[in-house]
Amino acid sequence: MIKYQQILILKKNEVAFAMLLRENQAEIDYLEDWPLHYYEIHDIDQRERILHEHIQALEASHADDAMLMADRRRLFILEKRYPAGERISTGRKDHFIAAWMMLLIEGRAGVNFFNQRSVGKHIRQYLSDLCILDDTPDDVLLNEWRAFAKLWLSTCIEDKTYHSTIFGMFAMSDAKLGRKIAREILEVTRVIPAKFKLEKECETFAETMKTVYLTSIEHGDRYWQDVLSELH
Repeated sequence: MIKYQQILILKKNEVAFAMLLRENQAEIDYLEDWPLHYYEIHDIDQRERILHEHIQALEASHADDAMLMADRRRLFILEKRYPAGERISTGRKDHFIAAWMMLLIEGRAGVNFFNQRSVGKHIRQYLSDLCILDDTPDDVLLNEWRAFAKLWLSTCIEDKTYHSTIFGMFAMSDAKLGRKIAREILEVTRVIPAKFKLEKECETFAETMKTVYLTSIEHGDRYWQDVLSELH
């Protein structure tokens, strides 16, 4: 059980659902009410296989062109986010997570006359990896961003190194952890893009991350306003 349940974690009904999902995962028919259970397929290889199966069934039946187009779009985003040939110890590499981390690392580094062009090029690449640049925020992509936001939030909350201070000896208070998460969202989606005049391109992604944060974190609206005040 996550330590900060009362204040910070995904709200109680979402946690209860997640626990129920883990217990009954073997019983789920992922193709039933498609794509309702799409993001409940945590194994990316399995998710891709089931998606291919659904596409093939739609192609054979000629029944639903809109669903077929949406599925092909899902496949495009899945292959971009989790390239089949790039693996780490836990499975396929998640380019959304990698891009988010690199935006924090390079975006926080000093930018000057000599490195502005190269850093800017890297920032644009990371935003492209997140499907922010050179893509269209349709319903399929918005759902992918929401799923990423929930994954990132749960990772921050469950990772002891993220919510610890002084070499992991002490845990942050709920309020400090809530503000830390809000600050990083604002950094990645607004502050860093603004350094390179890319804030407009990031507006929809920024709003998506903010909405998931506010609807998932207890007292998130207060923490969000606290960080906004600090940044201004």
